[in-house]
Amino acid sequence: MYVSNRANATEDFNGKRVFRGGENNIAVFSINPGTGEPTLIQNADPQSFHIRTFSVGSSGRILVAASIVDMSVRDGDNARYVPRR
Repeated sequence: MYVSNRANATEDFNGKRVFRGGENNIAVFSINPGTGEPTLIQNADPQSFHIRTFSVGSSGRILVAASIVDMSVRDGDNARYVPRR
């Protein structure tokens, strides 16, 4: 099972609005067939923010994701712009 965690809150940093932090990833779970209990396998960094849609290829080996939010992130003492993808 795949789930998009969509954090996109911002805070002020040197006069710019930047990502405040939080879960912003694609979480991958296996599901126990007997109990239905999910087990986290991995979190994949989408290198963007607020993943709105994603699709897994028929081979199960590729995932394509699209984000709807662009924003800046802290990068040392500066802010770096991260575009939508």
